[in-house]
Amino acid sequence: MPIAKWKELFNDVTPRNFAEKCCLYDRHQQVMYSCGEFPNMMLMGPRGCIAFTPALILGQLKWGVTPVPDQQLGGLYLWYKDEGPSTQEVMAVRKALRDIHLRGQQELGEHQTFYSEEYKSWRAERVKGISAPSFSIPPAKGGLTPTEAILGAKVRMLEYRLQEARDRGEMKDVALEKSDKVASSLKEEIKSLKRDYAEMSARTNQLTMIRQNRAMEDEILSLRRRLDARGEAWRTVSEAERVAVQDLGQARATIRDYQRALDQAHQREAGYKQALEESQAREAHLNDQLKGLIESHDNMQENQAIWEDNWKCNFDECEQEKEQWKGKCHAIIEGFGDFADKWLVTFEEAQQEFHMYPDTEIRPAMGALFRDCTRIARRLRRWRTECNGGF
Repeated sequence: MPIAKWKELFNDVTPRNFAEKCCLYDRHQQVMYSCGEFPNMMLMGPRGCIAFTPALILGQLKWGVTPVPDQQLGGLYLWYKDEGPSTQEVMAVRKALRDIHLRGQQELGEHQTFYSEEYKSWRAERVKGISAPSFSIPPAKGGLTPTEAILGAKVRMLEYRLQEARDRGEMKDVALEKSDKVASSLKEEIKSLKRDYAEMSARTNQLTMIRQNRAMEDEILSLRRRLDARGEAWRTVSEAERVAVQDLGQARATIRDYQRALDQAHQREAGYKQALEESQAREAHLNDQLKGLIESHDNMQENQAIWEDNWKCNFDECEQEKEQWKGKCHAIIEGFGDFADKWLVTFEEAQQEFHMYPDTEIRPAMGALFRDCTRIARRLRRWRTECNGGF
């Protein structure tokens, strides 16, 4: 609503019409006044019906309030019975709700902003009395003769016109009282409005600058926090990279040592194979000699026994060296497996930390290195399992 309208509204307010002037612009064009043959409105609920009288609240809807006829004063009806309402009563309410009667300016007259003296006296007398509501089905249509209906309509129209004339007279009195005050207070109100407008403009500029300053301070604080967080993340990544480089160097040195030991083991194995082949060749040569020297068997039996003892000792030594080699290979394989397990645990922990802190940035090369190291560790673990199965 414009300021001029508010000013006009406030100038019209007096102690006598203050309650009616509030929300004057909220006016309803039509009112649900009754339904069917009932003199008021009926509502249906899950356990019964409630009746209310719209004629008593016309003042809240900004219509002129007049004394309410006795036939509309039934109070509120609550049907909560153990056996429930009768079928005839329910059907009467349902039929009435299909026929709702609306009243507007033609029936209620012009919008009013105060109660009439006639209504005030009627309300005071009604408050003193006590009424006990009772429900009855309204009579069917045709209870009144056409002459009675016409006379009743004329009486109601005359009552509305009388109330309208009274309201207009009272409104003229209020307008006369208002016109005496408007001329004297107009200049003072204009000065006050100008002064208030200047103060509001200055205060608005100050508040705008304060809000902008606070917004800039909040933005600067947020940027500082982001920079601190990025610096901390960069330090964490640098430290992790340094530790990873050290671990990688140690891992490469360990792998070279294991490879050297494995080459030596292969060389010893080749020597054992060559010695075994030589022993087999020597055995064949001795068998040939044994066949050719059967006549000297008695003389060579002692030498043969000595040779068999030496051969057994040689095989025992080979077997011992084989077991030693097998233990060393098993230790090498287990060392590779333990190293792979520790390596996988380390990189899985690093991967979990990266998932826990998604804002932490990692270089693509570093990520590729992590993935390559993880694949190498898994291959070492599979190799350990295959070698242990072979043994």
